[in-house]
Amino acid sequence: MIGLYAGDRLVAGHFGVRLGQVYHPWIAAADPDLAAVSPGQVFLIRAIAAMDELGLTTYDLGPGHDHYKRAFAGAEAAIGMGLATAVGPAGRGARTAAQVWAMAGGWPGSVAARLHRRLEVIAAAETTLVGRTKGLAQAIAGQARRRFATADES
Repeated sequence: MIGLYAGDRLVAGHFGVRLGQVYHPWIAAADPDLAAVSPGQVFLIRAIAAMDELGLTTYDLGPGHDHYKRAFAGAEAAIGMGLATAVGPAGRGARTAAQVWAMAGGWPGSVAARLHRRLEVIAAAETTLVGRTKGLAQAIAGQARRRFATADES
C-alpha cells in the first residue's frame, strides 16, 4: 500500500502488488470529501516522485481510464489478454460467454466493455445471485442519476 496523508488523515492511496522494481496497483481510493483538491492526482504526482526512494523503476497503472493515466505515462506497453477454461460443459459455457462479450464490443471504452467491467466488479464483491442482482440494479440507478445530473447542468 502506498498512501498520501494530510497529517494523520489518509487522503488517497493505491493497494497493489510489488514485483522487484515494478509496482502494480490494483485498488485505488481517494477521500471523496476532498474531491475539490484532486487527492488522487496529488497522490500520483507524489508517488511517482517517490519511486527512486521506494526502489521502483515502473509504476504500472495498467490499461483503461486514459483520461487520467495518460498525463502520468512515461511509456506505453502493449498487453495481451487470454482465457483459460476447464474442459467440459462449464468451460464451453465460459468460452461462449467470453466470445459473446468480445463480439458485442470488446474494444476499451465501448458500452459493452464498460458493462462487462462493471459486472466483473459486482461478481467479485457479491457472491450470491441476490447480491449480484442488487449490485446491478444499483449500478443502473447510479448511471441514470449521473446522466440526469449531467443533463440538468447543461
